Amino acid sequence: MENEVDRLLSNSYAASLVYVSLVVLSLIVFLFVFELVTKYNCWSEIKKGNLAVAMATGGQNFRHLQYFPIFN
Repeated sequence: MENEVDRLLSNSYAASLVYVSLVVLSLIVFLFVFELVTKYNCWSEIKKGNLAVAMATGGQNFRHLQYFPIFN
């Protein structure tokens, strides 16, 4: 199994696709969890124009991305 993964990730296009897919998937999971733990509905507050909620949600997204080695 390791040989197949190493061979796949040696291709720069495939490695980029894997990294982007992992980042997008983790952002979706993170936003879902963030929506569950907050007392308010983030997206309805953002649609109403609540800038503080928009900045908090966006800031948490950037904080979450620092854990990926591609962004370090």
